[in-house]
Amino acid sequence: MRPVRPALLQALAVMVAITGVATPLHAQGGRQVDSGRFRITRAGQSVGTEVFAIRREASSLRSVARLTTGRDTALLSDRIVEARLQTDEEHEPVLFELQVQRGDDLSLVGVRSGQRFRLRTRAAEGERWKEFLVPSGLVILPSGFVHFHHFLFRQRADEQRLTALLPMEGVERRIRIGSQRADTVRAGGGRRPATRWEITVGEERRLVWRGPEGRILRVEIPADDWVAVRTAGNGPSAGGDALGDEPTNQP
Repeated sequence: MRPVRPALLQALAVMVAITGVATPLHAQGGRQVDSGRFRITRAGQSVGTEVFAIRREASSLRSVARLTTGRDTALLSDRIVEARLQTDEEHEPVLFELQVQRGDDLSLVGVRSGQRFRLRTRAAEGERWKEFLVPSGLVILPSGFVHFHHFLFRQRADEQRLTALLPMEGVERRIRIGSQRADTVRAGGGRRPATRWEITVGEERRLVWRGPEGRILRVEIPADDWVAVRTAGNGPSAGGDALGDEPTNQP
């Protein structure tokens, strides 16, 4: 992975120092890679939705998502959370932002430079910084969000060691890619062919269904009885359907 340009880091540091927030990211401009909506259930009860967009700008990717959860979930209780991510040309994360718009007092900003990722967390109890030493193969997986699983496969998850950064918990976990098999799954208003992947994040087992064009269709966390399914309808970026515009099976 190429290091973040020093000028970018300096500009971000000045912005954070002066305003307390990082430069906003927007999934606007460039070419749409994917956009859509996920319905999230727990124990069979609807607990939230996620809408998202991923766009390509030159050789990098930018994503933006909004997660809205209801009072029935123990994972994220009755709040709206927005998250943004920017990658470099090798699809490694270089800038990450998360902001709770309604609910808990919480915001996160993460910046990568070389093999270090620095995460700033602001919450009701105060501010803290944490630095992670990470090689290539970093994937950011914020709790409750679905579309970030897209970046597992941008990193060629079946070919190399991957590390998950769980930013809301402030911890790293090893990602292990298990079995895969051909399957079909109901998503986006119909039944679709997919590859079912078994993935372990730390000790947590996840099942991910990925369509033939590389789009995430369904994610399950069996231990939590948590399921996210892609629905019909547009995401936040106008002009694309729920299954996106650009095939995403090529890194």
